[in-house]
Amino acid sequence: MNTRECLTTASGKDYTGHQNYTLSRIPCQRWSSKSPHDHAYDDIKYFADYATDPAAIVQDVANYCRNPAVLSSADVQPWCFTTNENIRKEYCNIPRCKGKQTRRVFVLISALRSLWQMINAKAFSYIIKSVCCLVFEKVNVHSGTR
Repeated sequence: MNTRECLTTASGKDYTGHQNYTLSRIPCQRWSSKSPHDHAYDDIKYFADYATDPAAIVQDVANYCRNPAVLSSADVQPWCFTTNENIRKEYCNIPRCKGKQTRRVFVLISALRSLWQMINAKAFSYIIKSVCCLVFEKVNVHSGTR
């Protein structure tokens, strides 16, 4: 299985690394376990691990932080169910990978995701189109290719 110990996307939906504790350092519950927290994430197809290894099973995901997608819907970043019976779920603090994607891109995506939660899809679509056009125009102006 090809794993990376950093996020290659803002949501971390494709994260297959081995971090197994939350932001507050609580160990993660195994995905194959229903204790202390019952859950419905019992199909390997919910996890990015399946995309990299179709022979993978839920037990292979162990107690690693993940951002499973159910019905194509994922959370904002990797998380896990905790082993603390009083805290059901918590996000994990996984570093961003260095490379083509810069911190500005992740900040922009996070800001847009927050906007999505505050406004309806039609208004969000208008904002995305406006931002994309503005960014495209700025790139062309500075590169001299308009």
